[in-house]
Amino acid sequence: MNNLDRFRILSQAADWDAAAPSPLIEHTEIKFPDINSSDNAASEIREDAAYNICKVKRLGGGSVPILKILLSNACSYNCAYCVNRRSSNIKRASFQPEELARTIADFNTRGIISGAFISSGVIGSPDNTMERLVWTAQTLRERYGYKGYLHLKVIPGASPELVKLAMRYATRVSVNIELPTEESLVRIAPDKSADSILSPMKTIYERLRELNESNRSKKPLQEISIGDKQTEMSAGQTTQLIVGASPESDHTILSLAYHLYRDLGVRRVYYSAFRPEGTDPSLPRLAAPPYIREYRL
Repeated sequence: MNNLDRFRILSQAADWDAAAPSPLIEHTEIKFPDINSSDNAASEIREDAAYNICKVKRLGGGSVPILKILLSNACSYNCAYCVNRRSSNIKRASFQPEELARTIADFNTRGIISGAFISSGVIGSPDNTMERLVWTAQTLRERYGYKGYLHLKVIPGASPELVKLAMRYATRVSVNIELPTEESLVRIAPDKSADSILSPMKTIYERLRELNESNRSKKPLQEISIGDKQTEMSAGQTTQLIVGASPESDHTILSLAYHLYRDLGVRRVYYSAFRPEGTDPSLPRLAAPPYIREYRL
């Protein structure tokens, strides 16, 4: 499989993650100059290439283009709602951390993007996957001198040490809760548990508190500096809940969101309408994704 095919598969696979308030758009109008780096996915993409970029709104107005992409869509887990689940009959693709870091850096240098969101299917184990995500971020920051926005996905079940290391390189991190109750997790996503999801969120929250206290007291903390600007977790943590894949009410979902905002310092809870695919008996039969409910929440 060539770089362009891998890029198409892995950028489109990231469409399922609501990491930003606006929908993904296809940038068919961007023109890519020819370069001689044949091992770089960016060098193979032309203006007719199908890939996804997310427009993220700035607080002061306007928006910036963010590339959303997976390191791999291969996954050891079999979450019924996910198109990348283990049993799904889809094309699989992966990048090596160095390959993806180089491609993002190249896109940024050419002004195509101003930031990146990187996630992945679970490659073997949570820690193995998290190591590869951290390796990508570290390479991007340290080898290629990337100073832009970087959103890293934290894998449920990842060790506290790897979560903290991810935070050193990321502007923002997120752990997707996806389903609002333990009962729904057991039924629909049996490889996950509430503890495996909430534990890294607590690690992130506690580390952010340490950083805030350090900033107030001027006590030094070990953290990475990108240029003259410290970038460690300046945009906090977010999460995502899937709407319509499980029977919980809006009240249950919003009660959980309130807890996350109040007790774990989550910056934003995103809601993603369940897209009915396949015939898994654990999932509801919907005629269409519940976009109105997503918008209401």
